[in-house]
Amino acid sequence: MPWIKPDVLEYLKEQTNHPNHYIFVPISFISEHIEVLFDNDIECRELCEEFGVTTTALLCQNDDPRLIEALVSTIEVNKKIILLFIIILRKQHLTKWINLKLKCLISLKKC
Repeated sequence: MPWIKPDVLEYLKEQTNHPNHYIFVPISFISEHIEVLFDNDIECRELCEEFGVTTTALLCQNDDPRLIEALVSTIEVNKKIILLFIIILRKQHLTKWINLKLKCLISLKKC
């Protein structure tokens, strides 16, 4: 799956005018990991220094209680749909497995 475009570094390089300050918010991630920390805290900062621009890299939500509550609430509200989805996936997987075994039996091959 491709990343959301444009890449932040590509975007910064394409700009002809820069503000005095950039704030970097990793909207695609809810927790810090090495890629987000490296991209925002090092690469973006270094590039912006070349442009004479200061930066702030905001932290991800990580284990903020508000995020955890939102995730739990979303699961609770949708748990019937989630369970139904799991049942459908299991049934489809089981159906594929049964069809494979039937093909093996019909063709007298060991599967």
